[in-house]
Amino acid sequence: MSSVSAPGPTQDVRPVRRALVSVYDKSGLEDLVRGLADAGVELVSTGGSAALIAGLGLPVTSDFRTNFHAYSRFYRLGWLQRPIMGYLRAFHNRCHCTMVPTETLQLELANAGLRSLNVVARGVDTVLFAPAKRSTALRAQWGVDNDTLVVLHVGRLAPEKNLGVVMQAFDSIRNIKPQARLVIVGDGPSRTELQTRHPHAIFAGFRAGEDLAAHYASSDMFLFASLTETYGNVTPEAMASGLAVVAYDDAAAGQLIRHGIDGLLARKGDHADFLVCATDLSANRQWRQAMGLAACARVADLGWDSILGKIERIYTGTIRHVNGAAVWSLAGSATAADTTQAAQRHARAAGKRATVS
Repeated sequence: MSSVSAPGPTQDVRPVRRALVSVYDKSGLEDLVRGLADAGVELVSTGGSAALIAGLGLPVTSDFRTNFHAYSRFYRLGWLQRPIMGYLRAFHNRCHCTMVPTETLQLELANAGLRSLNVVARGVDTVLFAPAKRSTALRAQWGVDNDTLVVLHVGRLAPEKNLGVVMQAFDSIRNIKPQARLVIVGDGPSRTELQTRHPHAIFAGFRAGEDLAAHYASSDMFLFASLTETYGNVTPEAMASGLAVVAYDDAAAGQLIRHGIDGLLARKGDHADFLVCATDLSANRQWRQAMGLAACARVADLGWDSILGKIERIYTGTIRHVNGAAVWSLAGSATAADTTQAAQRHARAAGKRATVS
């Protein structure tokens, strides 16, 4: 782990550069700051050196992107959940702000004692992930024609991903659609066991780029049963590809999917409800296709430009805050009132959950 992180080759570093230069351009440190910005170095601590960096007076931000504390119970280490959360709380509270992807997670972490939480949603590449990437040649490789239902799951094959529920849901689907095929994209420690227990499924392994986009668009519906996500990027990717999604009312799915309009949301943790939603969606092709079109439209404006703009404002606000300007209104950091309002909005949304007969 490092105290600075450099984005990969496809990441846009302009928010970092603009934020740094806008604050320090008149400070006499122009050459140093422009050099760091041009190199793509973010003033973001990703390791145990957060306290040291903050002690030097440098701005520190973090991004809460993995529920490490929730993973422990899937590896017979449930007793570590509270100590892990204690470590995460101590680490993130040394930072000047922590970015989280949803209001629900913001509220959960605030209740756990984390401070200065900022909601920054994640975008999706709607040029890469699109219905037009559907491939008849790929479907032929799967041994299906245009009328055969293909059910897709994408993700790491590991205990915390709740894949047993995905398999149970597909077994329910096969009771009414015997010719249906299940395609699993991804790899991980559970793959060998899953392949042994479910020989009917197509295990496509790790896929990326255009190949991954074709796997999404060439399928007909998407199942995602994980309950340990901070967001779950596969949900908007599937929606952008024109797939109706069945997921729990949690993380990105709970934020993006309108139940009965562009997907189906099972009650969080209710496995029987998930099976019913999956079976109902598989049974009605016209309904499934209409939801897929609505899902694609739903995420059409979930581009990266506005999200990068907010990240830039958070960087700028953090830098100025550390230097005494205290312009947190730019970043929209969470206060007690903010988290209360988030809780009220979440409660109202849960109360409006539609019922599909």
